[in-house]
Amino acid sequence: MSEETMASTTNNASVIPRPLLYAAGWGSLGLGAMGVVLPIMPTAPFLLVSVACFAKSSPAMHRRIVKLPVIGRYLKAIDEGDGISEKTRWAAISTVGVITISTAMFLAKTTLAKTVMLAIGLSATISLLVIPRRQNK
Repeated sequence: MSEETMASTTNNASVIPRPLLYAAGWGSLGLGAMGVVLPIMPTAPFLLVSVACFAKSSPAMHRRIVKLPVIGRYLKAIDEGDGISEKTRWAAISTVGVITISTAMFLAKTTLAKTVMLAIGLSATISLLVIPRRQNK
């Protein structure tokens, strides 16, 4: 086998089997869908994971997700490495903060529930902070 062929085979090989990526994509998509209706669940991080999983396991599902109305263009921009605008980032962080704090204060009854809420909110905020910033082109 030539070095070029071996290099391309190595670069295209995935460490995680396609069926596992496909299952993880569907699981993450389900959690993201729950996040649309449950204020305690972040939506974007789960959808980003499903986009990444489907990119390697199912190009058809990947195309369907990045064509979703409302959030499809953001997912596609992030997936292609374009990032998100600062306005979008801070709007999302503000929304996560308001929902997390109000849910922890008014709906969560136990200390454990409040701690879980704050941990979910913090993880969603961190995930929004690590998404690359869109550069003006």
